[in-house]
Amino acid sequence: IGFRLSHSGRCLLDAPVGLAVSERIGLVLGEDVPAGMTSVVFSEDQVKVEGFVSVPSFTRKDKKGQIFFVNGRVVRSRVLGDALYGAYRSLLERGRYPWAVLFISMPPDRIDINVHPSKLDIKFDDEKMMKTVISLAVEQSFAKVKERSNGFDAEMEGDCRVALGPGGAGMDTEDMVLRQTSGDQTEFKYDVNAEIPPKHDRVGQWEQPRRSAGPEAGQDADFSGRMFQLGDSYIVRVRDDSMMVTDQHAAHERVLYEFFSKTLNGAVVEKQGLLFPLRVDLAPEESEVMQQIMPGFARLGFEIESFGERSFIVRSVPAVIKQKYVETVVKDIVSDLSASGTGEMEYMEELVKIVACKAAVKAGDMMSREEMDDLLLQLSKCNLPFTCPHGRPTNVEISLKELEKRFRRI
Repeated sequence: IGFRLSHSGRCLLDAPVGLAVSERIGLVLGEDVPAGMTSVVFSEDQVKVEGFVSVPSFTRKDKKGQIFFVNGRVVRSRVLGDALYGAYRSLLERGRYPWAVLFISMPPDRIDINVHPSKLDIKFDDEKMMKTVISLAVEQSFAKVKERSNGFDAEMEGDCRVALGPGGAGMDTEDMVLRQTSGDQTEFKYDVNAEIPPKHDRVGQWEQPRRSAGPEAGQDADFSGRMFQLGDSYIVRVRDDSMMVTDQHAAHERVLYEFFSKTLNGAVVEKQGLLFPLRVDLAPEESEVMQQIMPGFARLGFEIESFGERSFIVRSVPAVIKQKYVETVVKDIVSDLSASGTGEMEYMEELVKIVACKAAVKAGDMMSREEMDDLLLQLSKCNLPFTCPHGRPTNVEISLKELEKRFRRI
């Protein structure tokens, strides 16, 4: 079907017959939107979900970029909106929302379309099931994004490259995606290979040692020396047609967030005892918060005991936290949770985010080549390597074409 909308003799929208869905999305939501989206095709329990959702780095400040169709009819649904938002958990910056155009097909007897005279609002007979289906559909689309990636860093056995957000005009829809190294997430053991110890200890101990830098490891022989640290904050990798910039703090924060999240599901945390137990003195309000969150600290690998009314003794911490940062990490966590007013039953998710943030390598920390290699390798293994837990992108690619535009060559 073709649509044409005009106002006062001026054409506002012209969508002729035969346009691809991605082209229609560009006409309705904006020309740059399709380049920031990836396709969704998923079926579960007689429910089929097709369409496009935005990559985690491409968001907007409201939900106006979300359009849902059920059995061919546009609908409004709090259930679908909440399900979509939940699928981006730990990927979005506060106050930001994903774009989405989703077409849902399901048996008509499983929905009620008569809840409002406008027929825009509908009710599902199983809201929990619908939330699960939407979440799985989005997760699968992100998995495909990782699988389609290959080739930016040979050291990583793939392409740690990210085409973030808009700017991919002319790309095939299947390529309008965020490209990331494929690979299954494994438990983070942070064991250092005794034969290849790191030169520095600012990043922490990683699961695998750095791969050989030679061509036998699948590495471009000309790549050596083309990765460097900029401002002691960003890891820059260069090749002929683009360069990738990685925010070292955001990347390490994502790695640690997924590591600590696994401990909530029963994964064992390697601890390190402090040579000299650390005494931490807190203000009255903060000491009350500490009493509440001590069980949560314990689940993440901290061994903390009360020592008087407002003092606490830290005896051991997760091995991924450097001992020189322990006091700052513990105090900052308590301070942040105290300020947020998070309830006792709600603090674990926030605690994991704060621990990951406070324990991550900081902007301004110098890193060795081995540490940069290891950080990028671990990031490539994350389930959702696209952003830090607060929604900031971990990687940004700057193409040669973009540079040529900036220098007005094209």
